[in-house]
Amino acid sequence: MSRTALRHLMPLAVALVLSTPAWAAGGDKVDALIKDYGSIDRDLRKAQVIQTALMKQKSVLDAQGADLSKRQDALNAQANDHNAQAADQQRALAKSKSDCNNSNQNSSGQANACDNAIKKLNQKTADLNAGVMPLEAQQNQLDLEYGQYSQAANDWTEQENRNTTALNALYRALNDWSDRADDLMGSEPFRDEVEANHADKYCPHRSLPDGVVGIEDLQHYAEGADRCLRYVAAQRKQAKVGPAGS
Repeated sequence: MSRTALRHLMPLAVALVLSTPAWAAGGDKVDALIKDYGSIDRDLRKAQVIQTALMKQKSVLDAQGADLSKRQDALNAQANDHNAQAADQQRALAKSKSDCNNSNQNSSGQANACDNAIKKLNQKTADLNAGVMPLEAQQNQLDLEYGQYSQAANDWTEQENRNTTALNALYRALNDWSDRADDLMGSEPFRDEVEANHADKYCPHRSLPDGVVGIEDLQHYAEGADRCLRYVAAQRKQAKVGPAGS
């Protein structure tokens, strides 16, 4: 059940205790804390939602980067294999030409054998050269995709840096707010107000732990403090109006 629903269920006929003189000046502090918390909590939750979305985007980008690297490695292997075949082909051509030049080609049979050998080698060279274009086309496509990936990764990094800066500022603001709320809620006038209105259920006295407080623990504490402050503010407002709304 929401806090709003709980407030609506409060019996209006209950006689509310008016604020004590010592606490009369604390109302403004309560109102200020409630207002500040609303702003900090709204912005913090928005930034946390953005951060969650950014982490999902990072998973997608990491997968894209890994896929591009895998495809580049495979293409490099094909290119290395092609280059090795091309080097072997160059050596075979050179040997064939040397053998034919050094052999006795007075006979037509020897001449035809040399011509046929060179033709076969030239055809293989043509086939190897034809294989260059598909490899180049694959590399061009990879270069295009890698450029798009790099731009997306850079954009992600800039946005994540901005959001992290915002989150850190909001965490500091929430920490400062919790310190202020803790000081007020631990004060004797505030505890008297809580006791006078039987608000212990909504305002159990839980001081902030010493040392570094985790984000989740800090948010949990702040939510409870805000709930307490809102309850006390609502009681004070009803007390001014009157027990039966008069």
